[in-house]
This record gives sequence, structure tokens and C-alpha cells, in this order.
Amino acid sequence: MIVQSGEATLLYGGEVIAPKTTAPNEIRGTGIRNGTSVHVSTGDVIHFAAGVPHQWLVEPGKQITYLVVHIEQPPPAR
Repeated sequence: MIVQSGEATLLYGGEVIAPKTTAPNEIRGTGIRNGTSVHVSTGDVIHFAAGVPHQWLVEPGKQITYLVVHIEQPPPAR
């Protein structure tokens, strides 16, 4: 992820609270328990491995715009 503008707190890692599968390879929940939080702002680049839970926490009156680069692993050759 590349933060293009604004600021927020990114909560990542830990455990998804009340996880539900919403699409293939997509799990959503009500929050994250025991995650790590970091303040991010314009110009920050964030990288974490596939499957790491993450959640944006944006303060009232603030905003964040970010670019996501999601690279899927190709299926195994037959």
C-alpha cells in the first residue's frame, strides 16, 4: 500500500474478531485483537504478507487515500 494523501492509524496482525468469509481469500470481521498499530501518512509505503489481518482507523474529520498493489500467486503448472 502507498499512502497518497491524508493520515490514519493502521492496525495489523493479531486475530480477526468474529471472522466471516465474504469472498474467496477474503475474510472480514468486526475488528482486530492484539494487533500492532502504526500512524501512517502521505508518502508511507506499507508491505505485509498475504493473510495478515489489517484495519484502517480514521479519526473523525480526517481522510486517507491509498493505492493497493495486490499480487496473486499464479496457479501451479500442470
